[in-house]
Amino acid sequence: MRVFGGDGREANFCGNGLLLTLEVLRKADFSCQKVYKNRRVFIETAVGIRLVIVGKDRNHAIACSPILTTLRNFAPLSAEVGARIYGLLIAGEPHVLVAPPDNLAFDFCEKRFSPCELFAQELAALISFPGGVNVSLVMFVHPSEISLLTVERGVKRLTASCGSAATAAAGYFFGKDQAATQHRRIVVHSPGGKHLLRYRHKTGGWWLSGQSHLVGNGQLGDFIDLWRLG
Repeated sequence: MRVFGGDGREANFCGNGLLLTLEVLRKADFSCQKVYKNRRVFIETAVGIRLVIVGKDRNHAIACSPILTTLRNFAPLSAEVGARIYGLLIAGEPHVLVAPPDNLAFDFCEKRFSPCELFAQELAALISFPGGVNVSLVMFVHPSEISLLTVERGVKRLTASCGSAATAAAGYFFGKDQAATQHRRIVVHSPGGKHLLRYRHKTGGWWLSGQSHLVGNGQLGDFIDLWRLG
């Protein structure tokens, strides 16, 4: 599976894309439906092969990419922008987690040109990383819940939902005590809905789950032929 963002660039990983792939398989021809009914589907991505478990009522679960924390000192940049930068984590995609400044007008939606979007765009421009970084504003953290707004690094816009951002946030805020986390369900809220995350010691990683709904389809046709020709 290959995923391309709204700007046309290929993404390394897309949790929501994997969830939606299961929904496409469910509605596809007979050969694909047999794969779907096996309940364990392996999907090759740019960052490796990922196992997806078919769940009831379209609540599928993905074995997420390992979470890597980069060792960067963000204290000077935090002081410069007036916001606490928690860190830069890679969960298939690179994500900067940051607490929004106190004076930032809060609007929990994916509105274009909102203060949240503009702040995240400015912060991303100050961080040097190959291909840029996604910026996730951590609105609140409760004992088992997180609320996020994410600006994607490709189109540099707020997105309704981001599975890799949810994974990075769960790993940062709840991954330090994995023995306690393995029996908990972490709920990550975003404007487009929610993701559920669990840490499983047996597999040694985080699992992302959520409902997928197919809202439209089409054919790329000639565009694909042109893309193959380079």
